Amino acid sequence: MATFAGIWEWFIAGKAVAAHPAHGEFRVRPLPKEDIHLFVKDFDNSRVARLVDTSDRMATFGVATTVPLVALLFIALLLPGGYNLLASRRIDQLQKEREVLVNQIRGLKAEYSALVSPRNLDEWAGNQYETPKAQAVVYAPPSKDAQAKLQ
Repeated sequence: MATFAGIWEWFIAGKAVAAHPAHGEFRVRPLPKEDIHLFVKDFDNSRVARLVDTSDRMATFGVATTVPLVALLFIALLLPGGYNLLASRRIDQLQKEREVLVNQIRGLKAEYSALVSPRNLDEWAGNQYETPKAQAVVYAPPSKDAQAKLQ
């Protein structure tokens, strides 16, 4: 795979060199003041005292205390919304679970009512169960404190 520089050389730069009469010999004109030399002088800073800028220190302290306080305030503002989001998700899950359990209870009640129906009781009891006759019903006598009495 060719690089961008190779593609550039193949397409564009190669044509420019071929079109030049000297075939790649380019002369650069001399730069002005290129014969300037640098002189470095050593400085002795041992007697220089540093000035303490109290306003800079107070500004730094102010920023260093304000940024964490703003971050804590921002987090404190976001916590109730996040808690409500988690709580609503949990409530939704519990409602779905309740629907499943209510449907299970309804199914079990339907099965139970089918088992204890009079038609099925006769099948389950076989010859051991007899339906009582209407004359065989015995009423319990009312208590002495009863207001209404049977006649």
